[in-house]
Amino acid sequence: MTLISHVKWFESGDGVATALASNAQLLAALGVVIAGVVVFLLFEYFFIKQEKALFAKLKPLSGYAPTVLRISVGLALTIFAARGEFLAPNVVTATNTGVSTGLLGLAFLVGALLMMGLLTRAASLGLLALYFLQVFTSPAISLLEHLEYVGTAIFLYVMGPGRYSVDEIFGALPKLQKDSAKKAVMTLQFCVGTSLLALGLTEKLFNMGLAQNFLAEYNWNFLSRFGLSDPWFITFIGACELLFGVLLILNISSRLVIAIVGATMFVTAALLGASEVVGHLFAIGVLFAIFTMVEPQISDFFPKRLVSKK
Repeated sequence: MTLISHVKWFESGDGVATALASNAQLLAALGVVIAGVVVFLLFEYFFIKQEKALFAKLKPLSGYAPTVLRISVGLALTIFAARGEFLAPNVVTATNTGVSTGLLGLAFLVGALLMMGLLTRAASLGLLALYFLQVFTSPAISLLEHLEYVGTAIFLYVMGPGRYSVDEIFGALPKLQKDSAKKAVMTLQFCVGTSLLALGLTEKLFNMGLAQNFLAEYNWNFLSRFGLSDPWFITFIGACELLFGVLLILNISSRLVIAIVGATMFVTAALLGASEVVGHLFAIGVLFAIFTMVEPQISDFFPKRLVSKK
């Protein structure tokens, strides 16, 4: 879920860092994050009433979140496995000997079970196992880059398959404890935020060369007309990813953040085509779940006397 896509999906090699951002660029990125947090905090404070009204309207849709999430993730896993890819488009069997037929078969099985909503809790544990098994297929940093799979597995284990599932037909649905749904979606949100943080660092600020190769092939520096060079554009994009990750982790204006990320994904999918669409199939359910289920609240950063007025 990146602003200029997952660069590694469109670049060959193992994605090792080829150029680290300069001290000035890192400081600028930090400045963007700090300024962005302040802006989103103010948005949260002044528009909390409107967000609560929106949340009330979205409540009927939140009941479909487990269904949308398991189907989107399940579909992504089965397509990846059928194409010889493990959890992500850039991990291909032909170029990575660590990916075995057994792992791809397990990924396909987990995906199929999730799509059907059959043995959903077992399938969610299988998804968690797949997440840790990726250490045999890709660098260890991928564990952070794909942490959304952990959030998804925990969410589905707690929430169950939702509507229109085989488990529902046979009455095999988990009994939700008080606040379970809230904790499940907050865990999902935290994992997605951490993934964004990792991607902003590993594919942008700590890997400027890789991102520059991407821009050389895809001329996406729309700020070049204002004199911004590619390295500084990459810095800005990486800073935005860091900002969105921090906002999700801290639960600051999360619904607005998800809306921006979703809109960006739509644009990148339109520009990059099938690879980007398939690669982000899983994100449809993730974004839907967070957007419809996260309860609006004013951050604890504000003094209680100010919060009480809202």
